[in-house]
Amino acid sequence: MTTLPILGVSLPSEHLSAFCAWIIADQRDLEIDDPFYSNMLDNDLSDLSQTIRQLLTGYQGRLGIHGPTEALPILCDDTRVIAIVQQRLMQALEFARSIHATQMVLHSPFSGFGHPQSVHSVGMGLHTEISMVHGVLDPIIAQAASQGCQIVLEVCSDVHTRPLIELVRSFDTPQLRLSIDVGHAHIMQQFGGPTPDQWIHDAHDLLAHLHIQDTDGHFDHHWAPGDGTICWHAVYRALDRYNITPRMILEVSPHDVLRGHTYLHQKGFVR
Repeated sequence: MTTLPILGVSLPSEHLSAFCAWIIADQRDLEIDDPFYSNMLDNDLSDLSQTIRQLLTGYQGRLGIHGPTEALPILCDDTRVIAIVQQRLMQALEFARSIHATQMVLHSPFSGFGHPQSVHSVGMGLHTEISMVHGVLDPIIAQAASQGCQIVLEVCSDVHTRPLIELVRSFDTPQLRLSIDVGHAHIMQQFGGPTPDQWIHDAHDLLAHLHIQDTDGHFDHHWAPGDGTICWHAVYRALDRYNITPRMILEVSPHDVLRGHTYLHQKGFVR
């Protein structure tokens, strides 16, 4: 990166109005996280979508949503479950379309927190698992492409970089890319996983999104940067090596947003 990246933010829509001036002033990347809770997608969202669009009058930054993830397996071979998952993801894409969002975050399908029976290696069926994910996501990616929305798969319980990177590469399209949640990666180090900066080095050409949050390395606290034990110098040195402009989304409690930004700004990492 030749210039400092501009730090964006993830927010529930109910807190958007408090940060609009700060977001629009520098056209910061923005992520609306309401659809993470998938039951909200059953509501009539027309009024909410209109409110978001009105609040973002004058906004020309990159807008995204956090898609539904809880209890929605995208690594699945049960046809009835797949139908439900795809219905939810299509609902989320419709919400994205209604607010003109161009990116949707989904979680990595590789769970297990490094358990030796869930290593997702080639010898343990990785390619079969990748095929299952295609069975779920192929029509979702096609719909996303038709409305100009990219999907990113977020590092969550991954203890190795290879499975998720190989999964993303298998789609062979810029419509599916990788997201690194640096807090999640930091937690997975206790199970032998790589550091957040190693994730960046391994996946840099696929990287389209980061969730920025701090933690003590044990639990997914989503603390403000500086409150935990992540080595931010390593993270930003790794990003600086590559000519990439991933969306950089601060994913912390609303009351910690400005404090988290101030910490990284004063360290000289972001604008």
